[in-house]
Amino acid sequence: MYTIRMGKAELRDRFIELRDDLSATDVKAWTNQILLSLATAYDWASVGSVHVYKSVLKWNEVDTSSVESMLHSRNPAIEVTYGNPNRSMPTPAKQFDVIIIPLLVFDSNLNRIGFGGGWYDRFLSTQPNATKIGLAYSMQQAESVPTKSHDVPLDMVVTQSQVFKA
Repeated sequence: MYTIRMGKAELRDRFIELRDDLSATDVKAWTNQILLSLATAYDWASVGSVHVYKSVLKWNEVDTSSVESMLHSRNPAIEVTYGNPNRSMPTPAKQFDVIIIPLLVFDSNLNRIGFGGGWYDRFLSTQPNATKIGLAYSMQQAESVPTKSHDVPLDMVVTQSQVFKA
């Protein structure tokens, strides 16, 4: 875990480098462990709708391509929407029960740093009742993440070795 106090930009740059250095073998193995933990870390039986970020594999993100099949194995009625936001895209008007969110860095208070566009913070501010879950590798945890008033903390972060809950 990173214990050095850094600003958002420095943390973002450092953790992009760390994630870029991951091997394809680690990404695949850790993603499988994360999805197995995600399957049991939450009660999916009463969930009606889930928004899932569409991962970018060349960035070594946790692969979300099989989240839908995992969710349907828990609750076939779950409606799954994949999102691939960019800064100019409007946020969905639909209210979701669960939102699975990308991140570069998180801390034990479940604050996160993404890629810096602010799209997810704008989206999450319109989803007050949604459970917000981040998927990350354990090496993406920092001691502290600087926050601003518009930053929305997560309710849970699932890594390959631990589930963090608010």
